[in-house]
Amino acid sequence: MKRLLILTLCFVFGTLSIDIMAQWTSNPNLNTEVSAPRNRVYAWDFGVNPDNSITTAFLSPGDGNIEMWYNIHDTEGATIFEDGARLVASSPTILFTMFNSIAYHDAQGNMLMIYQNKRNAVEQGVFGDNFNYDVYKVSPKGELLWSKPVDLNRGKYSEDAQGSMSVAGLEDGSYVFAFADYFIVGDTYSSRICMERISADGEFLWEKTLCIEEPNVMYAYPYLVSAGDNQVILLYAKGSNQDLMLRKIDFDGSSVWNEDVKVYRGGFPSVPIWTFLSIIPDGEGGAIVGWRDDRHFTNYEKTYVSHVLSDGSYAYASGIEGEAVGYTEGMRSFEPTMLYDKDNDCLYTIRRETNMGQGVQRLMLQKMASTGELLWGPEGVEMRPDDGNLVAYFDLQFAEDGNVVAFYMVQVGGNDVAAYAHKFNKETGESMWEQDVLFTSVIDSRSELKVSPLIDGKYWVAMWEDERILEDDNIDVDWTEMPIRLYMQRINIDGSLGSIAEVTSIDSVNDEFTISVQGNSIIAPTDAKIYN
Repeated sequence: MKRLLILTLCFVFGTLSIDIMAQWTSNPNLNTEVSAPRNRVYAWDFGVNPDNSITTAFLSPGDGNIEMWYNIHDTEGATIFEDGARLVASSPTILFTMFNSIAYHDAQGNMLMIYQNKRNAVEQGVFGDNFNYDVYKVSPKGELLWSKPVDLNRGKYSEDAQGSMSVAGLEDGSYVFAFADYFIVGDTYSSRICMERISADGEFLWEKTLCIEEPNVMYAYPYLVSAGDNQVILLYAKGSNQDLMLRKIDFDGSSVWNEDVKVYRGGFPSVPIWTFLSIIPDGEGGAIVGWRDDRHFTNYEKTYVSHVLSDGSYAYASGIEGEAVGYTEGMRSFEPTMLYDKDNDCLYTIRRETNMGQGVQRLMLQKMASTGELLWGPEGVEMRPDDGNLVAYFDLQFAEDGNVVAFYMVQVGGNDVAAYAHKFNKETGESMWEQDVLFTSVIDSRSELKVSPLIDGKYWVAMWEDERILEDDNIDVDWTEMPIRLYMQRINIDGSLGSIAEVTSIDSVNDEFTISVQGNSIIAPTDAKIYN
């Protein structure tokens, strides 16, 4: 599929009032800042509340510590707090969040904020200093609901290090937590998976911590998803070969299946598997797992998925081999993004394809039947053709009519990154918008794109890390002090941006603000500088 990629950009000269940033904007160069007053963010997550307001939790450095903050924005994109984000916790810790969940958003709109610190740690442990978890709970109105945080280590001093946190909620309002626990026995370095169930009021519901462990066997990278009926499914990696395993767990901690299901036999490159492993629930008590591997040692990875049903059986005849989501000769295939249509029992995926040196990159969209059959051909649909630019950070959501909308980022010359949305037909994969919708500009670097499901049948909210320089920023500092803020944008179902009261269509934005692209270079006014 060949489509004209039109880049649009509004250049603003001088200083804009911060009041503009308090609400949704139709200007793709402005966006709405989330992390104010903090100007550096390390890890974050957000969720949409029942009243369509948005709660965001994030970590930021301060006073020599890593601090936990949160912010809530109303339906117009304005923060409900007069001074912006609020501080939750600040205590001695280090940045150890690369594969942690720091927040969980439940069905009632409450946000669990998971803060890793050294409060229960001995001075010297597995990693010198050890880290344990405290959990805070905040309502959609911004109120802290527990009188004190829940200490997942139950107040015990620890010589272990804990990481790779994952959380899932149960229908009774309780939560299940899973994390890896790293320890040393004699001279042997080992790990296990620990799990706790906490009530909606912050009470421990299991008599003791549930641990999955065996002598001399490594257990790592736990991921939890809800399975309905007050049950969860746990995905984890087992052994030095990192076999991918699933366990279905009942509300009392017991296993539902007679034995854990092996999703894939393992054998991955040196790249940590948490960088490309993903899992989603199927809404029927099962789960779908996605990953990539080079099982035939060709130096050309492929992207695979496996669907395990509620009873622990494989949906695909390939069993532990999984099903490849595409076959393209001479191209490497990377991280899958998955979207499951329960009503029609089919799976949509996005994967990134590159040549050997990754100088050629494109995004591919695929639809799979419940049997694993590739419905859009062996390669799928080319949703973002190669044009010499790098592509990364993509998401996939349903539209109001059951079609799908892809969101993704493109690096356009230097470190400048733009983000786009595009709608595709659910039956054919054909483009449904005349061009990509630019929802944040190509000035400065952006990363870590996350997108909400469709809100109220009208719009999505995209959020990302943003390195734009503001007027008051001191840019003559070490790179570790440069700003990394959170910004968000509202994208409407017709491809317009901003609130309904100020809807600006794709065409009118493009007619007024257009720049051209020659190769990898952006042709724009040389005196253009962006301030918020």
